[in-house]
Amino acid sequence: MILKGSQRAGATALAHHLLNIVENEHVHIHELRGFVSDTLLGAFNEIYAVSQGTQCRQFMFSVILNPPETENAPIEYFETVRDRIEKEFRLVGQNRALVFHEKKGRRHAHCVWSRIDGDQMKAINLSHFKLRLRSITREIFMQYGWEMPRGLQNIDERDPLNYSQVEHQQAKRSKQDAKRLKEIFQSCWAASDTQSAFAQALLENGLYLAKGDRRGHVAADASGEVFSIPRWVGIKAKEVRAKFGMGDDLPSVEETKQKIAESVSTSTITAHAELDDLFQKQIELLESKRTALVAIHRTARDALSSKHEIRQIAETKTRADKLPSGLKAVWFKLSGQYTALIEYGEIESRNCLSRDRAEFQKLIESQLQERQVLESKFRDLRQAQIVDVSKLYRNNEFIHADNANFFNPARADYDPDQPLHLPDETQTLFTAKQVRKRPERILRIITDKEEIFNRNDIVRGLANYITDPLHLSAAANEVLRSDELIRIEDGVKPLYTTKELQDLTSSMLAKAGGDGISEVL
Repeated sequence: MILKGSQRAGATALAHHLLNIVENEHVHIHELRGFVSDTLLGAFNEIYAVSQGTQCRQFMFSVILNPPETENAPIEYFETVRDRIEKEFRLVGQNRALVFHEKKGRRHAHCVWSRIDGDQMKAINLSHFKLRLRSITREIFMQYGWEMPRGLQNIDERDPLNYSQVEHQQAKRSKQDAKRLKEIFQSCWAASDTQSAFAQALLENGLYLAKGDRRGHVAADASGEVFSIPRWVGIKAKEVRAKFGMGDDLPSVEETKQKIAESVSTSTITAHAELDDLFQKQIELLESKRTALVAIHRTARDALSSKHEIRQIAETKTRADKLPSGLKAVWFKLSGQYTALIEYGEIESRNCLSRDRAEFQKLIESQLQERQVLESKFRDLRQAQIVDVSKLYRNNEFIHADNANFFNPARADYDPDQPLHLPDETQTLFTAKQVRKRPERILRIITDKEEIFNRNDIVRGLANYITDPLHLSAAANEVLRSDELIRIEDGVKPLYTTKELQDLTSSMLAKAGGDGISEVL
């Protein structure tokens, strides 16, 4: 399973987010452990109330457990991974909640732990949790024999067309596919030696090169959406400037939008409007089918749950009737047979629970397959729309959003091909005052994202807290003298890591080389 974790606050917002049945086809609270409340909102508010006795601002640890799309992952797999994470981060016994989501024919889970140790009234440290979750993910893929993504095997082999949630939303606003846009920008960049060649390559794909207000080089499309060249190509801004210069000779974004508007023809506006109208009607038809299918599935699950509840009551009564009473019960207790009967009843109860869970899992799997067939029709329809719009772009026919009423701003939504992502509420580990007092704290912030870094990374990190150039230089030198810092490569720009991170990496490599997987999963 792909694991994505975050330390976060916002108990009420998270609870409402996880219970959202509008964005999700099915929501199931599988477990609430250690809480007085029997509701998710009440449970998370309990975590928040306890955290008020500490100085911890990110009092919850939330992890998304997302199995591969092509693999079947029963509930037991999720529970095993949950326990593995809990053991790795020393969260055993902490209050937790496990919520299952089904969306677009896929199932994933959200597990949320309280970080507050109630006995010591302090937050549990989750240092380098991203690196450690990535290591657990590799172990899980090997344990279950799943095909491991190349980017997970080697971070340098990540798919260059992978996109972020921000990029997905931007592509969606312009009625285009995020991966296709990534491919366009990267192919144009690779095939262009000059700025004019790059501009012409973008133009052939319906994009105008311009000079941004805050960024050096941007591209605008027919909807007026502005794309950052470095972000979509996957490089740094200084690499763009080194290749094309500062871009002072490029038109501004407003001038580019005006140029696009002037090139619009009535036939193009009509064509886009007709395409959009046809697409919306087809989408509405599929949405109505999905709504009806989800309603049928929810009814089937409720009926099965009621059946299980009635059967559990009857089976519990049957097991209770088997226990002797009166003098016979006294004799059975004295002879030790009563204890044997109790143990046998507990075994029967567990077997019945396993049977009911297997039946429910079978129903879920069959329903997921039905919705996946419908979801494939959604994907085909979206792809067809992208192709039709692309044909207009390749002909250099642009429309203006205000006139055509085609490119309507899309509301914030989640990637249909990815799990539901929680809002990013990650907060800074330290305040500016704390970093200025002890500059070496910047190492904790840097290594939370990077395993290896150089002096420039340290300076950039400190610059977020220290504005005075003299103090910034002194602080950077102080960090470089830290005993926690380890130089791992000499040269013009030496590379560094930290002792803690090096020890952690060595530990994970040793575990992967032995039988650590079988021990923890």
